[in-house]
Amino acid sequence: MPKSLSLLWNRERRRAHRANWVMRVRVVVAFALAPVASLLGAMISDSMGIALMAIMINLTVLVMAALYMRRTYRGILDRALAPRNSVIISSEAVPAITALIARLSSLMLREHETIQIRVATADHSVGASVISWRHITHIILPLGYLKVFELDRGAAEAILAHELSHIAQGDSRLWLVVEAYVRTIHKILIPVAWITAGVALIIAVVNGAQIGLGDLLRLASGPILLWAFGYSARVIRRRSEFAADLGAAASVGIEATCSALRLICPSSENLSDEGYVALKRLKRIESFHTGKTASSAALAA
Repeated sequence: MPKSLSLLWNRERRRAHRANWVMRVRVVVAFALAPVASLLGAMISDSMGIALMAIMINLTVLVMAALYMRRTYRGILDRALAPRNSVIISSEAVPAITALIARLSSLMLREHETIQIRVATADHSVGASVISWRHITHIILPLGYLKVFELDRGAAEAILAHELSHIAQGDSRLWLVVEAYVRTIHKILIPVAWITAGVALIIAVVNGAQIGLGDLLRLASGPILLWAFGYSARVIRRRSEFAADLGAAASVGIEATCSALRLICPSSENLSDEGYVALKRLKRIESFHTGKTASSAALAA
């Protein structure tokens, strides 16, 4: 590995590990926040009965949200690992890819990982993915990646190095849960928090209570904090992707990493949020070819 890139990636990898522990805490806090936010909102009615009712309703919703999160988590796993969606490939069937993974693993991973190669039979995209489940790390290769492996070996190596960076950063064991957590926040917890706040406000107005700015802020605090938790998860996820790009660049080279990012980057005329992030990642890695230092190029937003 180039020394400057290696040092930079090691620093970003440590940051990713710390961020992952922060995310574990946030998942718990976000679920505990729902009944607390309901109590704060219901208190504007000056009725303890209404406050207790709001707490009971939200505790019920909390259980429903936990079940929804579990179902979402299982659904993501099923789409990735179910035999109808991806098949296990033996090392003898793809010896070149197996050898590449072994070489990159010895270079990038500090601990031994049991790695299983899968091919997504209905996915023609280019980007690979990695999931750790039951002490096995699954590297899922779409059909498009197999074509890239034959046509552009450097880009194929960078794509695999990027995924192995996620393993080294500890992302493969956490981000599946975080994805289910973010969906649960946006689809259940935030809507219920706004509904509870609206009902509490209507009851307070009907009962003739005086509603001040502080009361309105209390009503909005729950949904806003839940949204902030979801947004922070996306920010940490993006930083994790940037760190994995650094790991790929340090392992297989900047040019190969840029080539891989160009393959997954959509056209600039039709950029989704995910496409914009991919384009930003590409520009950040390409900036290493300019006169900037490695450190300033990787940390510039």
